[in-house]
Amino acid sequence: MKKAAAVIVLILLLAQASALSEIRVGIKKIASEGKDYIIDISYPAVGNYKNKIAQEKFNNEIRAIFSNASSDFIGSLKGVENKFQIDAKNGYYSTFEVVDIRGGIISILFEESAYYRGAAHPTHNARSINYDLHFGKNIALKDIFRPGTKWLEYISDYCLNDLRKQLDGYFYEDGVGQREQNFKIFNFTKNGVLFTFDDELAGHAAGDQRVLIPYGKLKNLMEPKYLLGRI
Repeated sequence: MKKAAAVIVLILLLAQASALSEIRVGIKKIASEGKDYIIDISYPAVGNYKNKIAQEKFNNEIRAIFSNASSDFIGSLKGVENKFQIDAKNGYYSTFEVVDIRGGIISILFEESAYYRGAAHPTHNARSINYDLHFGKNIALKDIFRPGTKWLEYISDYCLNDLRKQLDGYFYEDGVGQREQNFKIFNFTKNGVLFTFDDELAGHAAGDQRVLIPYGKLKNLMEPKYLLGRI
């Protein structure tokens, strides 16, 4: 009986792996150039997924995010004069990395930068999207943890200690304090949950900072469904 159950589980896992291997992630572009600006955005589009409604919802939501970002950037330039006759153009750029696709969940990290003519350097921002393609919904950080656990305290302490080692204490420690907003940029990876912190944490020269918390450290805090196939 146990052997039969094990075979069934194996078949189900192989079927799931086969379905996931068929998911295609393509690259879409929003690119335009005006007299005083350049827009160059790459964003993902999912194809060949079994849940076509969720697939379309994901693609529409991603497209809307960056269409709005492009429009907002162009809008921010209205009425701004080039007083110093600087040749460089304003620019908004975005790239992405598919960090993980597993169990019907796609986890993406975006790197964005904006340059305003005359500034000493561009601004840099990161954002992440973790999306459940089974149910067509975004996954918030609090969704992956069990209610009633002290998950926020744990990840705050872990990141604080890790960053102290990475940066010798030279960073804004309140940026990893026990507030959910501080950890909004997160991704599932093969080995753990990756947290990314914008350059506001340690200064522009230091760039983004990242802390990976292994699943083994989080297994008593996370919802089991988000650990499936990861530990």
